[in-house]
Amino acid sequence: MVFDCLSTAYTSILVNGAPCGFFPIKRGLRQGDPLSPFLFILVSNDLSRMLAGAQADGWVQGLQCGRSTTTLSHVLYADDMMLLCPGDPRFVEGLMFVVSIFGWLSGLSINHRKCAFLRIHMDETVLHWLAARFFYPVESFPIRYLGLPLSLRS
Repeated sequence: MVFDCLSTAYTSILVNGAPCGFFPIKRGLRQGDPLSPFLFILVSNDLSRMLAGAQADGWVQGLQCGRSTTTLSHVLYADDMMLLCPGDPRFVEGLMFVVSIFGWLSGLSINHRKCAFLRIHMDETVLHWLAARFFYPVESFPIRYLGLPLSLRS
């Protein structure tokens, strides 16, 4: 049913204020489509399960939240995702592997223009090695994420 919604949609454009025929949509949902939030929940649930499985198998490790035993490996909001892990290259590699497998299975891809590495108590040499390995820039705090300022200050 979801596939039918995505593969049978048609749209039209206005030329000089008048509709100019219909053509099929080939690349999924349009911006603002009411089906988008539902699909995001379905897809992000699968990604969360994949990341939880990878964490249970030792491929991925999340960051510890404060003094609790809770670890956080990802934050999902709207169509954005923040991936969190220690600066150990094997966990970063594991995280990127899970995300690439997820992309292959779902047909979704990373928007590389929105990606960056941020350092929190991490060796700078390792950080720059990872940035070169995955071709992402290194940014430093404070940053803006989804329009909100993030900093290391409490």
